[in-house]
Amino acid sequence: MQELTKAILSVKLLEACGCDISNSIYTFVPNINEDIRLYTHSLHNLPQVLDSSISLFTDKKPHTPKKLIYFTDQKRNEEKILKLFNGVCDSIGHEGQRKIGCDRLQAALSYITSVYFSTYISPIQFFLPYSSTCSGRWEFWDSINFFAFKEKLKNKEFNFDFREKMAKNKIWRIKFDLNKFPAIVQRRLLKEKLLDKKLNPASMIKAIIIRMGETGRPFIHYEIVDFSIRELFLYLGEKKYLRVDREMEFLKRLDEEIITTLKESLEV
Repeated sequence: MQELTKAILSVKLLEACGCDISNSIYTFVPNINEDIRLYTHSLHNLPQVLDSSISLFTDKKPHTPKKLIYFTDQKRNEEKILKLFNGVCDSIGHEGQRKIGCDRLQAALSYITSVYFSTYISPIQFFLPYSSTCSGRWEFWDSINFFAFKEKLKNKEFNFDFREKMAKNKIWRIKFDLNKFPAIVQRRLLKEKLLDKKLNPASMIKAIIIRMGETGRPFIHYEIVDFSIRELFLYLGEKKYLRVDREMEFLKRLDEEIITTLKESLEV
């Protein structure tokens, strides 16, 4: 899955959460340097890496020492990241979308979605240093010729076909079936009139972290997942308890659509 492909998916997810797509530049940060991906794919390191990125690309200056390895590494790759960001803007028809966002919550969502989508092509040690267990799409890989899949990922036509299908997928026109939720959740969704509202970006981040834990092999203890959520939300300044019923249902459906579309593209 090319970086542009993951970025388009991230843009669609940002839009589904009512976020400014100018924050989509941060989707490239975790993957721009293969040599340090072990660190940039770790949720524990996200605050330092993200603050370095915001400091580099915007006028907002978080408390990030410029000698920090993440800042100097991104400085070396600044032109490449900006070129990729411009490519995304052109691809989605937002030629005027050149302003770079600096909203920490939305930037974190963009960053974390990139790591999430990377799990379709490689195992990711997302919970380092608390757990070395890898998150990945094990059942999907077992159901296909994995080596043929990796070869296909190098093909521009394959990536373009998958990207086009997913960009137009019905999943982004979010419609929830109330009967999919337990009765107590149904009452809350109706009371708060959430069925037709945009997904919550903070809840989406929490849901993604939970899903990363669920896709871990071997099993990742929920204490590690829960601590990781709390640690990140302390950085983001999110103090409220967040419900993730809609966001989890959306991610499960999105996973199904991505896997189905990948398999269809593999058969071509």
